[in-house]
This record gives sequence, structure tokens and C-alpha cells, in this order.
Amino acid sequence: MCRVCARWVPRNLTEEQMQRVQVCTNTVQMSETILNFLTSIVTCDELWIHHYDPLSKQQSSVCKHSNSPPPKKFRSTLLAGKVMLLLFFHAHGMILQHWVLHGQTVNGNYEANVLKTHLRRAMREKKTGFAQETVVFAPG
Repeated sequence: MCRVCARWVPRNLTEEQMQRVQVCTNTVQMSETILNFLTSIVTCDELWIHHYDPLSKQQSSVCKHSNSPPPKKFRSTLLAGKVMLLLFFHAHGMILQHWVLHGQTVNGNYEANVLKTHLRRAMREKKTGFAQETVVFAPG
């Protein structure tokens, strides 16, 4: 008999989280066995672009004399909007920048349409650096 301690884990994983861990483990194993596997993966990131550049509280701080009035900071208006940008890239760099139209909801169907139309065309135009089978991970 020997005394052992339990391994510390942050929390119990759900079934869906365990499936994600398994997919990641399989991906790492495939990358170790298949030559140039990681160069065949295309991924996507979503980015909100604001129409204004809001300053943080620290960025808007200024030095002042004790007798001078405090600086004023005005709230940004709600009319200044934001636009979503979908960025598709792989190991060799950027493939596609797709601007989402104002008022468009980005869901699975919209992303699938972007993958089928815009990304396929962009990949054909940039043929270099792509393997025969390309795996595409959509944002989740």
C-alpha cells in the first residue's frame, strides 16, 4: 500500500467539454504524425471595429495644478456604431477579411454562407500554401 494524493482539476467537465478536449487531443496527435498538418488548418476570428476610439479612464488622465478645475470627459454618443469584421487566416497569413453588413445577424447559417462563397473564392485566388484537404474551424 502506498499513499497518493488526488490530482487537482479546476472542476468536473461536462460531456460537451470532454468532447472538445478529445478533439484537441486528436488534433495535436495528428499534427505530430502527419507532415504539414497545421499548415492545412484555416481558422476564423470575429472582431468588432468601433466608429470611435474611446479613451479609458487612465488614458484620459492629465496633470493639473491644484487650483485648476478638473478636466471634463464627455460620454460618447450611441450614434457612433460598430461593425463586425470576420478574419480568416492560416499558418501562412491572412486569407480573407469579410465585413459584415450593418444589421446582419452573424449565426451559423451566415458563417456557412461566407465559408462557401467568399472563403472558397479567396482560397482559389491564393492557391499557394494550401494542402489538398483543408480543415476550417468556424468561430464558436
